[in-house]
Amino acid sequence: MNKGQISTKNILFDLMRLPGRLKIVLEKGNEFNVFLSPFLECDWEKEFGDKIPSVKQLSIRFNIKYDRLRNYLYEIYDAVIDEAWDVPFEFSEIEYWLEIYSQKRQIAVNLFCKSIPVLPRVGESIDIPFLYAYFENSRYYVQKISHEFTEKKQVVHIELHEGEFNPYWHFRKAQAEEEGELSFEELMNKSDFELKYKLKIGR
Repeated sequence: MNKGQISTKNILFDLMRLPGRLKIVLEKGNEFNVFLSPFLECDWEKEFGDKIPSVKQLSIRFNIKYDRLRNYLYEIYDAVIDEAWDVPFEFSEIEYWLEIYSQKRQIAVNLFCKSIPVLPRVGESIDIPFLYAYFENSRYYVQKISHEFTEKKQVVHIELHEGEFNPYWHFRKAQAEEEGELSFEELMNKSDFELKYKLKIGR
């Protein structure tokens, strides 16, 4: 690891989300345990709220010299990330979220699912009849699939839009984003109809 390229504050951000792995590393009896052991016992939300503590704050909190604590953080991060072969990740849980959007009604709903027998792919059509009253529509297509990994869990986000998939518009919209024809704000806030109008599609 190149210490000059990695922020210690970002390291703390990562470590505070990996308590399980840190407990495994703690069992190995490293020198940095003089910091890691009390670090794992802290109630960070109670002490710092939603803010990440600085190395200086931790130095005072644990009575450890600033430079030594900084080195401990790099060593711990090495043990948890760079030496992952020794403490392998195991994503033993999985959950799914159907994120359904309606541009027509300007509403969205997120459905939590513990399992999905067959994972749909981008462009495929999906019928969800029990949402008709909510959206006044039951036909959707898969716009995007993304995966999120936490310490032990894989979370699959399936973004659904109402209507039928248009492969040409899917490509043209991506091209417009890549070439700077559409800004991020426009992509986030404008409807497909408005975006097509700006790109002079369908006229």
